[in-house]
Amino acid sequence: MFRGQPASQPASQPASQPASQPASQPASHKLGLLKGLLSQACINHPIASQRFFISVKEIITAKTYSLNLQLSLNFLCLKPTFLTILAISSLLILSINSAYALNASTANAIHGNGPYLSFDGINRASTAEPLLWLRLSNGTVYEPYQDRSSSNNPIALPESITKVKDIQTIIPFNNYPSISLSSVIASNNYFNDIDGDIGISSSGTLNVKWSDVNNNDITNWVKNNQDASLSTTDSPYKVTISSTSGRLSTRYGLPQSSDISNFQGASHTYYILPASQARALRTQGLNGGHSFDVTSDINKNFPTTGGDGLSYYLYLSDISSEEVIAVNGTNVNAVKGEGVYLTLSPERKFVVKITLNGPKVQEKLIVVNGKPVTVITTVDKKFTWSTFVLYADRNHSKVLYQFRINKWFIRHGVGSIVNNGNRIISSPSMENCRKLPKEPDIYITPDPRHLSKYRSKGQFFEGEKVSLNTLFGEWGEYIGLWNVENKVQSSAETVYKGVLGVSAIGTYSIICITGSPK
Repeated sequence: MFRGQPASQPASQPASQPASQPASQPASHKLGLLKGLLSQACINHPIASQRFFISVKEIITAKTYSLNLQLSLNFLCLKPTFLTILAISSLLILSINSAYALNASTANAIHGNGPYLSFDGINRASTAEPLLWLRLSNGTVYEPYQDRSSSNNPIALPESITKVKDIQTIIPFNNYPSISLSSVIASNNYFNDIDGDIGISSSGTLNVKWSDVNNNDITNWVKNNQDASLSTTDSPYKVTISSTSGRLSTRYGLPQSSDISNFQGASHTYYILPASQARALRTQGLNGGHSFDVTSDINKNFPTTGGDGLSYYLYLSDISSEEVIAVNGTNVNAVKGEGVYLTLSPERKFVVKITLNGPKVQEKLIVVNGKPVTVITTVDKKFTWSTFVLYADRNHSKVLYQFRINKWFIRHGVGSIVNNGNRIISSPSMENCRKLPKEPDIYITPDPRHLSKYRSKGQFFEGEKVSLNTLFGEWGEYIGLWNVENKVQSSAETVYKGVLGVSAIGTYSIICITGSPK
């Protein structure tokens, strides 16, 4: 009869049960059904066939609850992932809010400050003068507020600084003659912005100009010849670095600039003098004249004797004859003494010809009793020991060559010597030398030691043929361009082609000497 009971129950209770169950069963039956469905969904165990009957209404109700509970279970199973996503989203929201707060704070601060020029990142600079430095390739830096160089007191460069590229400024050579201040300031961080704004720029330019000693603009030459050697003859160079006034600004700042963003321009000129590598090697007399090495000792340099019109060659290294003349001039006066000056002329690229100019006899030809006679008129000027210095640079800071003349000879025509018993009397020569001015200079007939140290003694020679402090010993057997071919008389002996010998009757060149000879 058990099998039929489920069939009779609906017939006997149709009026009461359907109306009362919905009110009484949700708390128990439906809770149990929810628990079972939850266990089925989460544990995934199949539910065994149960021996009860479910009405169509209960099945519909169960399916409805099952659908809702399945959604709930899916939510519960996804809860860890959802919580993770929720946490990350919260952090992002907090970061965005923080960034927004920071930007809002910065934006509010920018409203009160503009950028300004600064070379230490803190203090404001009112001028661009610190940008006007000059640096050597050895690391030495010259700054405008310390430099006191001038054309008369230039910066003397060390010998290691020889090329144009060794002289550097803040403006790269390839950017000559100018560069924008904006690129210099931005690339070197020469600014400060209290508000921390970026995107700095500036108005204005930096400029450079090179000039040579004659004030010729050589900036473009410098730009295109960075490996060229610095020249002592074109120096001291002038390197002028200047800046215009300017104003800083930022790209996004509010305000982008202000009164503190302005700065003044500046200008400074450096005078630089390269170290000369030039040297004088040796001297060489003309017409069979002797050669002497140039030394740093003035007392060992040729010539020590001289006469009007005598010339010689000076051989050079690392400086041309034209450069020597450009530095020293065509005519060179003595730095000490009077009566003599030099004339310089280019002989070859590295050879300069030096000619002595000084006291000489002024002669004229007159006719006496129908015969021509040469008479002495005057001697053009007096002579004192004279010191000469030739320099290798325009600033006259490096001595190239120096010498001192302490004996001055004058050609005084031709005379004769007569034998008066046991003595050789050179009366014409003595008289002619005595006729020359006595005050303040006294011209006398030279002593043999003033003419030569090379003596004939029988068939042998003694002494020095080439020697300083003697006329023939320095200038050779023909006394250079004087071209003395006949004998020269001394006070007791004669010299023939530079060799001292015993005086004899004959015709001689008359040479007088002055300069307090010793």
